[in-house]
Amino acid sequence: MFLTMAETSVVLWWSLSWQGWITVGIFFAILALLIQEIFPPAIPILGGASLLLVCGAITPKEFLSGFASPVVFSLGMLCVVVKALHTVGLVDLLARRILPKTGSYRYRLMALMAPASFLAAFLHATPIVLMLTGIVRKWAVAIRESPSKYLMPLSMATICGGMCTLIGTSTNLVVDGLLKQLNPNLGIAFFELGMVAFPGLLLTYSYVFSWGHQILPTRRDPRDIVQEETREFISEFTVEEGCPLIKMSTEAALLRYFPEGNILQIERNGHLEDSPPLDFQIALGDRLVISGEMAQIARLHTIAGLSSVADPSFKIDVNAPHFAEVVVGINSYLINRSLRHIRFRTRYNASVVAIYREGARIKGSIRDIILKAGDTLMLLSNVPWPADRHRRVGLYPITYSQELPFFSLKKAIWVAFVLLGMVAAITIGIPLLIASLVAAALLLMTRMLTLRQAAAGIDWNLLLLVASAFALAQGLYTTGVATALAKGVMFALGTNHYLLIGGIFLLTMMVTEMITNTASALLVFPIAIETIRLAGYDSPLAFKAVAVTVALAASCSFLTPIGHQTNTIVYGPGGYRFGDYARFGAIPSVVQLLISTALIPLVWPFYN
Repeated sequence: MFLTMAETSVVLWWSLSWQGWITVGIFFAILALLIQEIFPPAIPILGGASLLLVCGAITPKEFLSGFASPVVFSLGMLCVVVKALHTVGLVDLLARRILPKTGSYRYRLMALMAPASFLAAFLHATPIVLMLTGIVRKWAVAIRESPSKYLMPLSMATICGGMCTLIGTSTNLVVDGLLKQLNPNLGIAFFELGMVAFPGLLLTYSYVFSWGHQILPTRRDPRDIVQEETREFISEFTVEEGCPLIKMSTEAALLRYFPEGNILQIERNGHLEDSPPLDFQIALGDRLVISGEMAQIARLHTIAGLSSVADPSFKIDVNAPHFAEVVVGINSYLINRSLRHIRFRTRYNASVVAIYREGARIKGSIRDIILKAGDTLMLLSNVPWPADRHRRVGLYPITYSQELPFFSLKKAIWVAFVLLGMVAAITIGIPLLIASLVAAALLLMTRMLTLRQAAAGIDWNLLLLVASAFALAQGLYTTGVATALAKGVMFALGTNHYLLIGGIFLLTMMVTEMITNTASALLVFPIAIETIRLAGYDSPLAFKAVAVTVALAASCSFLTPIGHQTNTIVYGPGGYRFGDYARFGAIPSVVQLLISTALIPLVWPFYN
């Protein structure tokens, strides 16, 4: 039997046309480039698809088919929805409210992981981890624990949560698109993946809470990063006529307008009140010295009658607040000049809220401070700070322009309602393309975000990667390369459907640890489908079983910091080493493999 299969494989390889051999070379070249991370994943895959078009392995129509795929457009619209959630500050607020300051370590771990998994099931895991990493670091420091005890479980929780639904990760959507391209009548329902992924999530949680958390390293002492994590910005404001803070106690003002901030000092009629008591009443004409995160400082600029001492006429747009830090270079013409003299806000369309020199904030009237080389300026603006344009005058960015999320209860409720409506629509069978398009349109029409914000929220590299990969997969099919590679896979696995599912899962999981999860799914899917076909399973349920296997395995990346974006995000902030991932993620990887191998053939039998 083995000799017959080997002879068949040799015939398949030698029967490839010259276009087939070029496709083989392109396939392995793409894999090598993805592993080495020389370019972003979209570049080698788009380049490979373009070469297939040039050599005639695919037609122009096949090359463009991915760019017209509904899954590409749906991904773009989902990015817009996620951007709206970030813009209204909903995720940031939830994170700050649910993280406990007391309780046991296991309790705090559960309070972090469970909501993260739930959010990741309906949003992409990557932006969730991006938003939560800084919050979790500060929270861990506040409770005197190392962030490394929490950040890797956060990444694992979002990965497991994203595996449970169709929109939880872009990989699931991509595999669903490939499956529909294979058979338009096939597709993955919204919660269908959860039949396998949810048991895997529960077992992974059991591992983490039982003894897995003991493997987590303590990479950095919290005392070493208190200064880094508790960095606050200080700004001064004058209480003018019509300000709602008048006759309000400092406690009430803190709770209502800047709950995470602090009033350091109040000056009244020349008298300074340092660290004013909570029952101290704010009065007309008071000068307030307030410390807090930049988002909170920026929000104070929106309060009527509360005028910034640094720039009294500056008012920030709540729909587009931006923050940046720039340093004055040694060749800057701003040296030995004041902000008032150079009319900084008029010329550069930004307001300086603080100036730091040698690490300390310069007190006094900001507008009259004579700038020196090395001064750091904290900027607020209503448009992104165009760093490249201002390098020629000697202003160099050390923190590039960041959009600050402003929480608005009304906006948050509306955005959450739109998200829930989209999920409900997909669940009852409305196509994802229509549901996501309507959701994005509603958010734009109701001005939850602007067109510029929507465009900035779309991951264009991801869309390019997915669109070009459809063409690459088509080339693997039409040239016979997928069949030849699948034959080699089948030699090792045989024709038993449990072994096939387990082998495909293991292969995909190994590939995804070397390259990104979406790219691994795109490369392995055509080979896996051909493997099933050659093994004699040519039914719709068999194809769906393979699709589910590839989707789950591609996201099952716990062993390296490069296999999944969330692992990469927490790598530096957690102070982790490469081997930490393998030690902590080995058991969950085996658990996911065993659960999927056992359940997938039962849920989606290979025979109709």
